[in-house]
Amino acid sequence: MADLELVLGLSFPVWIELGKTMMSISEIEKLERGSVIEFEKNLVDKPVSLIVNGKKIAEGDVVTIKNKFGLRITSFVN
Repeated sequence: MADLELVLGLSFPVWIELGKTMMSISEIEKLERGSVIEFEKNLVDKPVSLIVNGKKIAEGDVVTIKNKFGLRITSFVN
């Protein structure tokens, strides 16, 4: 049980993958405040991925809570 307690205290980077796109260096160079980047993925009816330490572990829906974005987990990946 002591070994499990050590592991449960570890921290990992966690992020939500909303979408991806490819951009040339010249397109990136032109970005400025207010620029909009269109993703290849349609977010309207698709779940987003929850990535922990570089590995997809779940999918869910983007929600807003008190003017902040969050993720409602709908399924876990095996």
